[in-house]
Amino acid sequence: MKKLSLNKASASIPRWAVLERSLLKTLGEAVDIIPEKYLNPDYTSKWPQLPPEEFKVGSADDVYESFHSWPLAYVLGGDKKFLSMAKRAFEAVTEQLSRYPSPKGDFPCIEDDFFTMFDWMHIGESMEFFYNLNLADPEDEKNKARAVRFAGYYLNEGENIAEPNYDFEHHIIRSTATGSRGACFTDPENASFGYRNPCWLDFYNIPFFDVEGVKYHDDLSDAENARKMGVAIAKRQERCDAPANLLSTSLMTNAYLHTGDEKFKTWVLDYVDAWRERTARNGGVIPDNVGPNGIVGELMEGKWYGGYYGWCFPHGFSFIAEGITIAGQNQCLLTGDTSKMAWVREQTEKLLAYGVEQDGAVYVPYKYADPGSDIQYRQLKWEVFCEPNSGYRPDFVKHPQVDGRFEFQALDPRHLAQAWHITFDPRELEILKKTSIPGKDTLSMLNPGVITKTEGFPDAYSSYTSATKYLGGQDRALTGYHAGLYPDYPEDKLQYDLDLVFYQLKKLREDTQPVENYGDDYLQLRNPVVTEGLVHLTMGCPLPQYNGGILMASLFYFDPAENRPGLPQDVAALVSGVSRDSITVTLVNTSPLKDRTVILQGGAYGEHSFTKAEVTLADGSTFTEDLSGSRFAAELCPGSVTTLKLSVNRFANDPRYHTAKA
Repeated sequence: MKKLSLNKASASIPRWAVLERSLLKTLGEAVDIIPEKYLNPDYTSKWPQLPPEEFKVGSADDVYESFHSWPLAYVLGGDKKFLSMAKRAFEAVTEQLSRYPSPKGDFPCIEDDFFTMFDWMHIGESMEFFYNLNLADPEDEKNKARAVRFAGYYLNEGENIAEPNYDFEHHIIRSTATGSRGACFTDPENASFGYRNPCWLDFYNIPFFDVEGVKYHDDLSDAENARKMGVAIAKRQERCDAPANLLSTSLMTNAYLHTGDEKFKTWVLDYVDAWRERTARNGGVIPDNVGPNGIVGELMEGKWYGGYYGWCFPHGFSFIAEGITIAGQNQCLLTGDTSKMAWVREQTEKLLAYGVEQDGAVYVPYKYADPGSDIQYRQLKWEVFCEPNSGYRPDFVKHPQVDGRFEFQALDPRHLAQAWHITFDPRELEILKKTSIPGKDTLSMLNPGVITKTEGFPDAYSSYTSATKYLGGQDRALTGYHAGLYPDYPEDKLQYDLDLVFYQLKKLREDTQPVENYGDDYLQLRNPVVTEGLVHLTMGCPLPQYNGGILMASLFYFDPAENRPGLPQDVAALVSGVSRDSITVTLVNTSPLKDRTVILQGGAYGEHSFTKAEVTLADGSTFTEDLSGSRFAAELCPGSVTTLKLSVNRFANDPRYHTAKA
């Protein structure tokens, strides 16, 4: 492995470097409040309060989600205890939930350490924790075995699988609820199966507009109407594949990163390509349902819309975009073909064709339903283009359709930001500029005490509350920084994240909510481990896509002295520039007395290959060093501040999990 000696000290240390090291130290101290106050002594969750014989768990994903940032903090160079705490939490929660019954049948919620039958929107959220654990310690044999076993369920391998999860002939996942027990098929005519009118439905349209007797929300308060809607959902959605199932591609990719076994890679490529072919046959718009014989609309009376977490209900494009973004990333990683990310932009452009302007901003329709439907529900805070109440309920508004499309809102920047950081296609950058919201604050979404304006990218607006789950949402601002439009982002973001940690801690110190009132997300709302800014700035990429994406980094780091991933003690890093063929990073040794050595790797899985380093030392002197391979070591003298422009061939290598030694 090549070693670069960076031995020129600086007379000053950049403020961002001080903030970065301060944030890493603060996170290591802040996390201690969680087990002390919010976990049982054995690290199990304090929710549910009821014993297993009295409660069926329908929200197990939220418990796992509460810890997703802990192994990521370790990977960044945070305190070593993050890894041991994260592993302990995963084991405790998995064992705890395996004692609770599933709402899907007479079996546990978790079996063989995995969901028995659940949808991938929620499995994907929970697996974020597991994927980050695998990245943090790929040598953990127990988790490696789990990774292979979990992926095997979708190769129809597993002792308890009653109905195969995957149809290899038609390239479909056979249900919208799958897992270690196989595909879930309920009896749609079961009289006990109904779809009542939950209070949260007031913020969404009803699932279908053609169910007899169900025209508006309140019609579902009638038991017979609720039964008919439940029957329609079971008949039309449950036995179909849907874009949310594309989130499963990370499960297979994770197994491949451990083993290199071609069967996992082949599965991902075949499954995603089948969805791409359906999209092409559907006029370039991805359909949201595929029937048991691989036919779009097979159980939907020929309609390409109406599937589970699809175009109609509940979130529309949001989770369709989540599926295609994550699937595209996994295909790109496994093939080296960055054009696999193009369909994120292509689907977005389809929405932009129906965009409407209001107050200088462009809003796009996130949903599609039967044209001419009478669509009424409460107006979402980020939604525009609604008409006043038409007499049904005073708190409802009418949501007009344009050629069947409705629910016009600001474009969530997450998916295009992920795509741009792989393709660097200027068209993606232009869409992000075009869809920014004038006058919005960039860094104030979570903590109103911090307000920073950008220039060119005036907003990091995110339509969805998921940003509060991962304590992030600044993807547009990051892209603006890398595009040269927001030079102050590093200091602004690090200070913001530090403030956010203390904001969370203040809430926790003052928290008096009784334990018996805890919900499934009680711990999610209390997590003080904020990692977005550190990932953005040290690795040059967005956070992993929340519903089950894996980290797609420009740079990754190892500490050879401690034989672990992450930045070594005292070392700070700032990726200030990324492009298709280069990465610019500044390395700082904040120690006044000690030398430090850091290993730099191209990508989280060694997928990028370095060819050359143009080095600028603290005294302004420069030199060029030839590099070859996916990693090199940088030896940093005390107080050194060095900038390296690295020439890189992206996605040139077969990806694998690596350690500091290899």
